[in-house]
Amino acid sequence: MRREDTLARVGGDEFVILLSDIPADDQAKSIAERVAEQCLSVFQEPLILQGESCRLGVSIGIAQSQGEHTLDDLTTHADQAMYRAKQAGRGCFVWAH
Repeated sequence: MRREDTLARVGGDEFVILLSDIPADDQAKSIAERVAEQCLSVFQEPLILQGESCRLGVSIGIAQSQGEHTLDDLTTHADQAMYRAKQAGRGCFVWAH
């Protein structure tokens, strides 16, 4: 994540990263994908918990808006994309339609 971004736990094992100060051009997609790839790479390494090696499954849904959607709309779109990422085998990100 970047310094200007916000991370929030929305329930259970679901989190939201709100990317702010993103330019309204082709760079937005690149920035979002770079953050998603960094998140995926962090969880490539197993975690050691009480001496046991554990791997977390990570699936990321990405939704983008230039102000034309509500926060609830964006959350719904990102959630639907995340479930498509899970169906694709996890360990990836999917853009909302």
